[in-house]
Amino acid sequence: MCLTATVTWAQDVVIDRLVPGRLGITVLQQVNSFDDVRSLTIRSGKWNDTDLNLLQNDFPYLRKLDLGGLDSKYFSVGSIYNVSVGRKDSLRTIVLPRNLVVVPRGIISECPLVEEIEIPSSVISVTQNAFSNTKLRHVTFHEGLQVLGYASFSNCVNLERVTLPASLISASGAFYGC
Repeated sequence: MCLTATVTWAQDVVIDRLVPGRLGITVLQQVNSFDDVRSLTIRSGKWNDTDLNLLQNDFPYLRKLDLGGLDSKYFSVGSIYNVSVGRKDSLRTIVLPRNLVVVPRGIISECPLVEEIEIPSSVISVTQNAFSNTKLRHVTFHEGLQVLGYASFSNCVNLERVTLPASLISASGAFYGC
């Protein structure tokens, strides 16, 4: 009798410099399949819609997405949100780009398994419902943050500790339902 087995190796993929449109090629230089990727770190570079679509559809077991090195001050409303929703059954940790200024509405809302997010010191505003309905436990904002939008953390029932800076001007209703 002959037994066969498929072995899947969980992989942490690190991309030193992402060239727009080349995420798939760059990842497949390190692993055999997108199914093998559990953690994806982008240390520098830029992405485009081709890369975004790939993240949305082809990384079914991605648990950590580190976009800290992406060169992107502003994300469109759907950029990370769409990746997160596509991964809502696996994604647990997100690191936002280091130069992000505004955290867009609904960036990871409705991703119930996200427990950890790294918010860069460059952020001055978090928009409505950015992190609602997640399992976030601890959130630290840095000096420079001015606005937390309404319901930006609504229904985050696991939230235990939030560190807010003295620079905060408005946070009306930000923690509704917590």
